[in-house]
Amino acid sequence: MTRSILFASVCAVCLTGTARAADPASPLLTPAPAAAPVATTPKMAQPAVITQPVTVSEKAVAGPDAIELAALYYYARSKEEARLKAEFARLQYKYPGFEMPSDLYQPAAKPVDESKLWTLYGKDDFAGVDAELARLAAERPEWKPSADFQAKLARKKMRFAVTTAVKSRNWQSAAAAGATIDPATEKEVDLVWDMIDAYSALGDRERLARFYRALMFRDPAHQIPKAALIATIKKSTRDFTSEDVRGVMAVFAADPVISAGLAGVATDLTRKAVAEFNTDKSKTEPLAKADIDALSAAATEGKAPADFSLLGWYYLKIKEPANAGAWFRRAIEVEPTVDHAKGLYLALMGQARDQRRRTNSPSFTRMP
Repeated sequence: MTRSILFASVCAVCLTGTARAADPASPLLTPAPAAAPVATTPKMAQPAVITQPVTVSEKAVAGPDAIELAALYYYARSKEEARLKAEFARLQYKYPGFEMPSDLYQPAAKPVDESKLWTLYGKDDFAGVDAELARLAAERPEWKPSADFQAKLARKKMRFAVTTAVKSRNWQSAAAAGATIDPATEKEVDLVWDMIDAYSALGDRERLARFYRALMFRDPAHQIPKAALIATIKKSTRDFTSEDVRGVMAVFAADPVISAGLAGVATDLTRKAVAEFNTDKSKTEPLAKADIDALSAAATEGKAPADFSLLGWYYLKIKEPANAGAWFRRAIEVEPTVDHAKGLYLALMGQARDQRRRTNSPSFTRMP
């Protein structure tokens, strides 16, 4: 009996795993599977190498470090000759062969004034910064700008390159300029959005999904503000199916702030689904009545001709010309365009065909 129960449990687990594997994975919720590790040939065991222990006397003797040398320079510039000699003797004993530095009594070099660099940096004058760096390097070949300045300059140049490329719609340059951006930790959300725009335009679906996921599902230490998260989810409606976006919305459904911010997204998703249905010849099954009713209510309230037209073409496709005609009439009242007139004409033609079909039907009884 116990074995039967165990066997049934194992089968259930296997079947569950198979069902999950067959379910389509949302690119916004599930990262792409990692490549399988490359099989490697086991290495043959190598014979042990017998080595002789190295004695202290055989080791290379290092010289004094910067901290130890600093004491020498301090005593020399303070003119404390006795302490200088004592420190030199100590270092010679510790590091045999050590010689007194030749520049010990030279005055300390004055620190380079970086104020002009920071001024040019604040003005985004990168050409001026490069020129000033070249001038300072010529005066003091051993000098380098501070680590803080170098890091901030590189960061600012990267941001400038990305935003400039995005404004000019040079998507390939934008992607290249922002190659070092980590979407999981980047503090400036607009930079991640710029990269999303670039990957969307380039059709790079893998990186596009990865950047969206990394921005929306961060660890607590790097979470973005809720307003930015709401904007990101809204942005994703441009790049992913309604089902994918609804899956993301379900993850945040328990958060009242995010749910309130996404209140209008459901209608936007319905608009997108209707538009996709209208243009995709392979889709013939009518959409959920609840969704169409919600869009109809939003269209009536907003009085947007685009919504009227969208519903008109939808009802034409599902062969309800009377409903289609009603929506196209409303569209023409607000915005009389050729497209709306064409829709109304097709709706009237459809109604006429339906009328003829009913008239010629065998079940139709003519009056004498």
